[in-house]
Amino acid sequence: MMLLLFLFLLLCTTIAKGEDRLILIDGSNPCEGIIQIYHDNKLGYIGDKHWSDKTEDVVCKSTQCGKVNGSTQEHAMRPLDPVWLNEVKCNGDESHLGECKHPGFGISQFDTGTLRKIQCSNKINISLDGYACAGAVKYSTDAGETYSGYFCKDGWDEDKDAPNILCKSLKCGTAKEIPKKPWISLKQPEKMWADCSGIKGLTNLWQCATAKKGSACRNPATVICSDHEILQLSGDASNVCSGLLQQRDGEAWTPVGDIKRSTEWCERMNCGTSANSSLAADGLQLNCTDNVRVVLMDKGEPSHCYGEVYIERNNYPQPVCASLWSDKEAEVVCNELRCGSSVLSNHKKSSRGGEMDNVIMHNVECSGKESSLWHCRAQRDQNLRCSSKAYVVCSESMEVTLKDTPGKCAGRLEIKYEGKWQMVDKQGWEDTNSDVVCNQLNCTQSVKTKGDSQKYSQGSGEFLAKTITCRGKDDSISKCVVKNRSPRDSDIPGRLDSNVNKEAVGITCEGHAMIFLDGDSCSGKVGIKNLQQTYWLSGSNVTWNKETANTVCQEMHCGGVLNVNNTLPGREEKVWDKFYNCSRNETSLFNCGKTQNPKDLNFTIATVKCSGEKTINLSDGCLGYVNVCLNGECGGVCANPWTEEDSRMLCTSQNCGEHVPKSITKTKPMEVKFKSVHCTEMTHNLTKCNLVSFDDNDKTCNNDPAYVLCSGSFKARFTPSREKCSGGLEVNYENQWLPVCKDAFKDIKTRHTICRELDCGQAVDEIKDGPKTAKGHVISEIDGSGDDSKALKQCKMKTNAGPCTPADLQCSSSSMFALVGGTVCSGNLFVHSKDNNKSAVSTEGWTETMGNILCSNLNCGNLISNETRKTAASLTTSFSCAGVQNLKSIWDCEKKTSPLPSSNQIFIKCQDEPKVNLSTQCAGEVTVKDLEVCNTNWEDRYSRLVCQELNCSNAIGFSAVTEPIDNKEYFHINCEENHYQIGQCKRVKEKCEQKLVSVFCAGNVNFNFTEECGGQIQVNYRNKLDKVCPLAKPFPEKLLETLCGNCEGYNSSIKGSKVFDRVNLETTLSCTKDHNYLMHCVEQKSCVNQKPAEIYCNGYMPKPEKSGAHSPSPVRIILGVGLLLVLVIIIVVIIRICIVNKGKNISLGILRKRMSTKEVEIESGDYDNVPDKSNQMEDLGAANVGFREDGSFHSNNDVSDAAEMQPLTLQTLTAAEGEHLLQDVPMDKVSDDVTVEEEDPQEDYDDIEACPEFTQTEAEVHESPQESTAEEPLLVEGDDDYLVPGQDG
Repeated sequence: MMLLLFLFLLLCTTIAKGEDRLILIDGSNPCEGIIQIYHDNKLGYIGDKHWSDKTEDVVCKSTQCGKVNGSTQEHAMRPLDPVWLNEVKCNGDESHLGECKHPGFGISQFDTGTLRKIQCSNKINISLDGYACAGAVKYSTDAGETYSGYFCKDGWDEDKDAPNILCKSLKCGTAKEIPKKPWISLKQPEKMWADCSGIKGLTNLWQCATAKKGSACRNPATVICSDHEILQLSGDASNVCSGLLQQRDGEAWTPVGDIKRSTEWCERMNCGTSANSSLAADGLQLNCTDNVRVVLMDKGEPSHCYGEVYIERNNYPQPVCASLWSDKEAEVVCNELRCGSSVLSNHKKSSRGGEMDNVIMHNVECSGKESSLWHCRAQRDQNLRCSSKAYVVCSESMEVTLKDTPGKCAGRLEIKYEGKWQMVDKQGWEDTNSDVVCNQLNCTQSVKTKGDSQKYSQGSGEFLAKTITCRGKDDSISKCVVKNRSPRDSDIPGRLDSNVNKEAVGITCEGHAMIFLDGDSCSGKVGIKNLQQTYWLSGSNVTWNKETANTVCQEMHCGGVLNVNNTLPGREEKVWDKFYNCSRNETSLFNCGKTQNPKDLNFTIATVKCSGEKTINLSDGCLGYVNVCLNGECGGVCANPWTEEDSRMLCTSQNCGEHVPKSITKTKPMEVKFKSVHCTEMTHNLTKCNLVSFDDNDKTCNNDPAYVLCSGSFKARFTPSREKCSGGLEVNYENQWLPVCKDAFKDIKTRHTICRELDCGQAVDEIKDGPKTAKGHVISEIDGSGDDSKALKQCKMKTNAGPCTPADLQCSSSSMFALVGGTVCSGNLFVHSKDNNKSAVSTEGWTETMGNILCSNLNCGNLISNETRKTAASLTTSFSCAGVQNLKSIWDCEKKTSPLPSSNQIFIKCQDEPKVNLSTQCAGEVTVKDLEVCNTNWEDRYSRLVCQELNCSNAIGFSAVTEPIDNKEYFHINCEENHYQIGQCKRVKEKCEQKLVSVFCAGNVNFNFTEECGGQIQVNYRNKLDKVCPLAKPFPEKLLETLCGNCEGYNSSIKGSKVFDRVNLETTLSCTKDHNYLMHCVEQKSCVNQKPAEIYCNGYMPKPEKSGAHSPSPVRIILGVGLLLVLVIIIVVIIRICIVNKGKNISLGILRKRMSTKEVEIESGDYDNVPDKSNQMEDLGAANVGFREDGSFHSNNDVSDAAEMQPLTLQTLTAAEGEHLLQDVPMDKVSDDVTVEEEDPQEDYDDIEACPEFTQTEAEVHESPQESTAEEPLLVEGDDDYLVPGQDG
């Protein structure tokens, strides 16, 4: 309680430092005077009762006035009201008078008529560092001899009283402006804060000064008082320290006429001292000693209307710092230099990195009305430092042009910015911007078109790293808003000027006009195309002359003028309303002076014939680089502005088709001499179009000439093979033979076109040669579906990088080579045609080279010999390869087929005979040249050819079971009607996506019976025994006798002793009376749910029954499994009983005596008779069945009901097991006269603790009842323990 009272008194008798202020008044400076205290928003007095030196120390300390120098009692000149404090007692170490002991505010009475006046050591002087009545607020504690520090800016802007108190104390009026930008940096570490808000009657800023120990202060407090004079010299920008002296009056500038203060004016404007001055009618002309001007520099060199801002003072340039640089400062710079308005104000980092130490102006702040940046408010101390320079771009530095077209009103837009012509990125460019460009070039407004109707050269320069946004009222691009591009607008982060993936802006203005000649390439009527209108140049003697005609010839790249003439206009032809006066040096008609046609002009159309010759073609026939020749000097055209329409026009004019497919390769580039070609709708030949030539050292094209591939360059051929007009197809695409994909032949018209192109008739079939794969570039599409697509050059064609399945085509005029009368790779040479004509190949013109090529085409290796044989063929075909270049196919050498017989025919022998084999004798996997065959396209006929070739009689069939090895290639076979050996068929080696072929021939057939001389018929023809479907009736008896040949003959009266089940079979014996051998009856033909065929011969011996040999029926298996489950459940029950009742033993002596020979009873009134519990086996889900010894199922009823079980001796019994103890022993282990000894169940359940109550037992079962002769255990030891059903563990 006493502690709380003490704290309350302490609270009542102390003053918070931040709430109560001590002020000294009526002294010569703020540190001398009568002591007052500001409390409760009111100034009051302090009485000097108990006054001491220590109290005075605290007063000087708390008023920031140093140490006490003494005090006096002064007579009070006014009533002392209120007296806030009296009887104050201090120790001297307090920081504020409020911390001393006193009775409280307004408590102690003081009525002496005197007041205490104190003198402290500090002599305060407050002034402005900068200009008269404007600057940073600094203070001195030694009457101005030295300056101690500055008042801090923190809180200065919010304090409305402090700046006014300062300006009034300095006799500078009132506070007019608090500068937002730092004006002067702190030069001394000492600093004070002013907090005068709400305190009335203050006369000096120091009276509300406070010291905040440890507080940071970056900038001094600044003020501009109302009496401050803002001056500037208005005159020549070459020296801003010379001119008419003006003073700012509000927003206007008025002349100053006080010549006496000239030196002061020059010093205040940082222009040195006055050199000379004169008073004129318009004011004071003042020339100061310093020569100062603003200059812009780019990379250290003076630049025009853009660059880094420098101040050149007495020929020494120093940069202006960009700290807080804004549009206002940039606008002053541009106006001062007569460079228009500011487009961009920015800053540039120091090229050296870090800070610059030679800055002349820092924190520049302009109102926007100054005549020069030098006259703006700024920090101008010595040794200023900053990290970036002020940077401006003025509107006069920006220019626009449209380049690389004939005329000035269309082309690629380039903007001169920062002294460089730069292209503009199309992304983000708006039509409004294009209108401003056209208007600035006096070309009216831009043409709005969808898509790229006109493509212009892309150039090779840099892209402007700015975004430009124009408004409808802007009349030049410099008046639009120019901003730095944001990082998201750049294609590469961090590289705003990247040219990657950028497209330059191209503009067509409504004023765009272009001349053309309507005749041949360098003569005809002179036309002018303006947008969609066509006009003709006036040809009267007044408007048309040789000088103007010469300019037209030069603009059309047609040399000089040869002849000038005119012709009358047609009915619909309009004459251009202007004529041109050109000198001989002009190169464009629209650069000449123009005049409106006279009203009384007799209209004619100007014509001209020029001296030059102009051709445009392709460097390699119907493909290659665009080649322009002027007077015999040729060169290429830049690829960038070249359009697909240009290519189509060139292809058509060269009779090279009208389609322009995509190029996949180019030859060595040619020299480029022309930037672009510009045509009108009136021109259908490129030679009549305008050309734009390169200027000297122009690298716009980067040596990338235009390249054109016309559809007329395509050629087709079949791949070299034994066949003509049939097989794989290739197209010569840019001088490369590319395979044609199967998907390119979807349309029948396209296939017909190809066959006609190759003089092969009409398309007939698509050939299936197997899963071939074409890699590399392929022809992916051929579209010949149009009504006019009667030639390959009229087809559209596309390529891709593959892979694909190559196409195979057969035409109606197809033929093939065939070797007859020999082997696969040798024989008489014939030509077989599609219409089944066969002609012998004559020896006439046949050479060894041709024989080698043919052997290769036949997949038969190299030639062994060409031999001459006699022939009686009615037709002969001759071949001669004389003069054939790059011979690949013999069909290139075919000459004629003559009906006149020739006695000599070629018999050719080749080295490589393809060996055909099966993996086993007459059956198994097919191999050709030791390589397996995939079952793609495999047919029964191919199987017949294999069996026939291997002397294995007929083919029974084939199968595809074996899986191929991944990534291994196999043969794929395709045979035609005139192929009689597998080796003659077409072979393709590719991966197998299906399975491998196995063939079964009749030469591999063997028969067998399931029993001796009878039973089911078995046939082995595919390296396994198969049973056969039922024999058809009547079945030839002679063949049955054949089957029983080793068994004393067939006997139809013998029947088998067994009944066979119905099954599904895969083999049939299809014999007729015409069959002599059973092996030819075997067919791979299935039947469903049939009994296999049987036959019994005279020597039939049934197979003896073996015990246990029969397979158990499904019903018996199910019953047995059920019984086994019952046993498992019983074992689990007993184990659980054992665990619960372990250790509890029950004597079984009385129980054994009461057992009868036919049943076992438990002497208990609660226990049921065992026979009554027999049905509990069914409750456990077990059928009353078991297994016989031979493996067949049997029921428990098979054992006589009269049979008695031997008594089972139970040595111990738990108490819980007394209820349902015994049951008939399960029969799954019982057999006649068999004793079964079971194994210990612990072997199977060794993880469960065994019951010690049970011991090993032996069970015997007999056919007839027997007397119980001995006590036997209740359980049988073994794998299956028999449990009493119904026990609940």
